[in-house]
Amino acid sequence: MKEVIMAISVDKRSTSAAALQETLTKYGELIHFRLGMHNLHSEEKKENGRILLQVIGADEKIQALQNDLAALDLVKVQSMELE
Repeated sequence: MKEVIMAISVDKRSTSAAALQETLTKYGELIHFRLGMHNLHSEEKKENGRILLQVIGADEKIQALQNDLAALDLVKVQSMELE
């Protein structure tokens, strides 16, 4: 079992939210913690969001999640492994 923290950056949430949510639901059994944030104080960044995930599971499943997220338009993902 591997434990990873993923940081997801989402541009134009109104455009990308449905595909992102579908991907997160597909890998829901790996996600132990999810925190979503968006900037309400800046008009030009209101459509941008951030999601932090704690993911625990087999390395190949976690990598598949990260690959699927990275393949989405307007979505960037970075991760770090916790030991």
